[in-house]
Amino acid sequence: MYVTGTTSVDENGKTRGKSLREQADYCFEKILKALKEGGFQKEDVVLVRVYVTDMKQLSGFDESFRTYFFDVKPCCTLVGISNLVSPELLIEIECIAEKEV
Repeated sequence: MYVTGTTSVDENGKTRGKSLREQADYCFEKILKALKEGGFQKEDVVLVRVYVTDMKQLSGFDESFRTYFFDVKPCCTLVGISNLVSPELLIEIECIAEKEV
C-alpha cells in the first residue's frame, strides 16, 4: 500500500501545527488512519520518505518518528527541500506498507 502526499492539511483545508514536530505528528496520525482503512498497520510499513523545508527543526521530526515507529523501524529517507505547495507546510511524508501473502 502506498500512502503519498501526506501533509498537515486537515479535511477543511487548514494547516495543523506550527512546528515541524506538530505537523509531523499530524501527518503520522493521517498515515496510520489510512493504513488501518486499507487493512494495514504500522508494523507493515517498510519505507518512509520525508520532505522537510526547515532542517533546523529536524529534531522535531526525529521525536515524532520515534514516537510512532520506535518499535517498527522502517527504512527512512529524509530530504531537505526549499518549499512545499504552501509556505506554512514544513513537511510531507509518504510511506509504503506491505504484507506477506
